[in-house]
Amino acid sequence: MKIVTVAEMVQIEKASDAAGHSYDAMMELAGRAVAAATLRHMQPWNSRGSVLVLVGPGNNGGDGLVAARYLRRWDQQRAIYIYCWKRMPDGDPNYAAAQQRGMPLVHAEDDPYFGQLANLLSGADVVIDALLGTGVSRPIGGSLAELLAVIRAGLAGSKPDGPAEVDGDSPESAARAVRPAADYDFLRRTPEIAQTFPQV
Repeated sequence: MKIVTVAEMVQIEKASDAAGHSYDAMMELAGRAVAAATLRHMQPWNSRGSVLVLVGPGNNGGDGLVAARYLRRWDQQRAIYIYCWKRMPDGDPNYAAAQQRGMPLVHAEDDPYFGQLANLLSGADVVIDALLGTGVSRPIGGSLAELLAVIRAGLAGSKPDGPAEVDGDSPESAARAVRPAADYDFLRRTPEIAQTFPQV
């Protein structure tokens, strides 16, 4: 797999969108692939534990919502929970689809001490981290830092585009990140993801 910088990945996505392969189409393909890989990962366990999808406000969050929709379609027996860091914008089709399918949705603003998040984490077989994408570069603080500390307290997850705390170009950010059991990158990997998580 070719290694690209975050800026190069952003340009690839913009060029794809401009060429007619829309961001919505990219999210659909990415989310479906994450759902399929998650089910393959879970099959050896042969359990009916839940899946928790952590959703952020951007396109990576859209990947997670699409993954949740496909998991619900393909596995009617397993509970699928969605935990949203931010309220999704009105009219977001992927958020609306999750609501229509009756998947439980919890919002961080309704969970100020993260008690619901901790309970969901403790019962989840798999956690899909769709909080932030490859473009994150700013220091993480405030409520998001608190949320990530709760997650870091103990889980194994799968992740489209690398863990939420990793700046794809920065080795310092990888040192503090939640280490996923599997990282799913589509088309290309960023340098820090490739160096820090080469086995996934």
